[in-house]
Amino acid sequence: MSRDKHEHDSSTRRLAAIAGQLGSVTSSSVQTIARRPMPSSRPQKEWRHLPTFKELPREGGFPGCAWNVFGAGDQLGTVNLLTDHVIARTAKEEIRTGHAISLNWPIHLPLTPFFGRRAAQHKLLARRAHDFAERREAVQDTMKRKGYHVETRTENDDPSQGPLSDDELHINTQSGTQWDGLRHYGHISLNCFYQGIPRKDIHSTFDQNDHTQNPYADVKSHAAQLGIQNWAQHGIVGRGVLLDVWGYLWRKHGRQPYDPVSTHAITLDVLKEVARAQGVRFRQGDILLIRAGFVQRYQSSTVQEREQWAKQPAPTLAGLEQGEHMLEWIWDNHFAAIASDQPALERWPCPTGSTLLHETLLSLFGMPIGEMFDLEELCMHAQRTRRWTFYFSSWPMNIYGGVASPANASATF
Repeated sequence: MSRDKHEHDSSTRRLAAIAGQLGSVTSSSVQTIARRPMPSSRPQKEWRHLPTFKELPREGGFPGCAWNVFGAGDQLGTVNLLTDHVIARTAKEEIRTGHAISLNWPIHLPLTPFFGRRAAQHKLLARRAHDFAERREAVQDTMKRKGYHVETRTENDDPSQGPLSDDELHINTQSGTQWDGLRHYGHISLNCFYQGIPRKDIHSTFDQNDHTQNPYADVKSHAAQLGIQNWAQHGIVGRGVLLDVWGYLWRKHGRQPYDPVSTHAITLDVLKEVARAQGVRFRQGDILLIRAGFVQRYQSSTVQEREQWAKQPAPTLAGLEQGEHMLEWIWDNHFAAIASDQPALERWPCPTGSTLLHETLLSLFGMPIGEMFDLEELCMHAQRTRRWTFYFSSWPMNIYGGVASPANASATF
């Protein structure tokens, strides 16, 4: 067989595989998206013929529509790429020393959240029990019959008091270290969420989140479409890859490279440069973590600075630059998820006339966006050991119909 014919046949087979995976969709006029939520389960398909960004169809003129890549009605998005094979391979290759690092900021930070979100409220409760006195007496009698003398130590005359505590936590699920779910940010121009679900179909369910009547049916209900429970029941687990943009540029220039609370764009060229310097090679299903410097900046800031940031109606934040070239790089590397230590992942505010990365990543790709991950200890360990990949594990809260969730994430080496 000639080389030209071999290359032509290979190209034909690839295009056929992609067409089959996309359901031969080429334009929004023929895209048919099932409205029924799919039950979440760990996918076994290995996704060997994923289309490139340029091969994805456009939706309403916007590029990068992956609604049919993982099947009509899909609820997992790019989390589909985290198959049993990917997880098993990662565990085998990456867990060598067993050293584990939390990637979660304390739940109360930042003290005043960005974007007008409510700060976490933690209430501790000293509980009482009416049967404490009876329990003490019964135990004392039992021990006496066995020949032991035991003490009953109380602090006052109230027999209902004892060492029993509860606590209550009231949070906005996006006030700190968190994942943006598929219900969080839709496409502004197309007025829809992932899978083409219209905005009104999601927002009209917001008064239907009473799980007391039939809690086990909620996962299949209309009100649970695109809910965070899909990722919670699957897990965001695989190979984590760290790009320490902040640390690399600081070492390169010998000074602070930019202010993380300014509208500074982290370009695609910088991401590629950092990856080359660290010797990182990406593979399908990686979970990309980008250190842009916000957590360190916050930890070294003054109270006055934090108060000033909170007063801004539109905060200024460094982050990934917007544009099709950035989206193409993210999709073509086939990341399962992307996260950073910044409150918005992307440069904020977004330049006028540009599409937010959030719009495409969440509503067209179906890709989790992580924000305010604490990457400080992770970066120090990676720098010491020269290891920039690791076993990443994150289990969002299992909230039917949830918009977002604390990350509950860790890295294990």
